[in-house]
Amino acid sequence: MTNIAWITDSTCALTEDYIKVHDIKVAPLKLILDDKEYKEMDELSYEEFYKLFDHNNQNATTSQPPIGEFVEIYEDIRDNSDYEVAIAIHASSKLTGTYQSSLAASDQTGFKTYVIDSKVGSYPLSKMIEAGIEMAEQGHEIERIVEVIQKMAHTLEMYLLPASLDQVKKSGRLTGAKSLLASILNLQLAIGFDDGAIVLKEKARSKKKLKTMMMNKMGELINHEHVKEICIMHCGNLDAVKEWEERIQSQFSSIRIVNQYLAPVAGVHTGLGTISIGWVQDFKSFL
Repeated sequence: MTNIAWITDSTCALTEDYIKVHDIKVAPLKLILDDKEYKEMDELSYEEFYKLFDHNNQNATTSQPPIGEFVEIYEDIRDNSDYEVAIAIHASSKLTGTYQSSLAASDQTGFKTYVIDSKVGSYPLSKMIEAGIEMAEQGHEIERIVEVIQKMAHTLEMYLLPASLDQVKKSGRLTGAKSLLASILNLQLAIGFDDGAIVLKEKARSKKKLKTMMMNKMGELINHEHVKEICIMHCGNLDAVKEWEERIQSQFSSIRIVNQYLAPVAGVHTGLGTISIGWVQDFKSFL
């Protein structure tokens, strides 16, 4: 069985214990609050970030790890481990440069690596890593593992209900015209991912109508046989999480519902109070 190293970035939303048990190499993005810089996950947990963000969200921003940090990760794996090959899975290449930096670092160090664009981040990214590790433990060939992960990346869904249209507009992730129009008309938006890019998915005049539209959309997209779990991602607003859990459970009683903090790199650009809902197809459906 091939000895595989696993590499990702701090948008992965994996627990500290899981990362340690599986020796996952994580390149931290930078979180910048009030001109002070923190390494995501290393120096500031998701929960700690949102507590600070609650008090000062006007100048919050993020930046990707420098390529030198990726080079160090690859050199350490190459020179100080028994790993034969690596699989690196990173946040959407259309939102951050971690994928490109990781790819360049693997080329520079000459360590054989399959670098994968997850086309998203946070919970769906974590499920791709978990699926890959489980497949490796079951003895699947590395090419098959990569193939399944790539299929997961093309079938996932992740929606964000932004709390702040101003944050969305400032981020540049959604066109200024769309966010400005939504502000003028007092529209509620649901944004999501299309081949890794942030796009407008749904809009409504009220939060109640948007929630109904979202539930209808989930009913259309979710295959009960292939989706085993839905995740509600949040920025600390647990009352909203409970409300969504009840709504989803009433419609999808056979599907497990979990919740976790939204990766701060997303929360910074959508505002405190944002709720995100995501799912991926069970990897076994691709075997």
